[in-house]
Amino acid sequence: MYDLFNLPDVSKGKGNENSIEAFAKLNCGSDREKIYNLINGSLSTYEIGLMLGKAKNEISGRFSELKIKRYIYLVGKKKHNGNNFSVYGKTGKPF
Repeated sequence: MYDLFNLPDVSKGKGNENSIEAFAKLNCGSDREKIYNLINGSLSTYEIGLMLGKAKNEISGRFSELKIKRYIYLVGKKKHNGNNFSVYGKTGKPF
C-alpha cells in the first residue's frame, strides 16, 4: 500500500531523475541552427517541422528564441490543412 503523503517530489524540474534525463536529451542549440538554416522567407513553420521530423510544439520555442534575438522576422502566413502557420525571413543579423 502507498503512503500518499510520502511520495517523491516529481514536480516541475526539481532535479528529479525524469527532469534530468529529459534535459540531457534536449539539443536546442542544434535545432535552433537547423531551423535558422531552413528559414528562407517562403517555408512555413509547418513545412520546416515536416523537414525536421518534429511536431509544432517541439520547434515553436526555437522560432521564439530566434525572434527574440532578432535573427528572424514574420513575413506572413500559410495555410496547411485549414490551419495558419507562420512564414519567417532572416533579418541579415549574423548568426
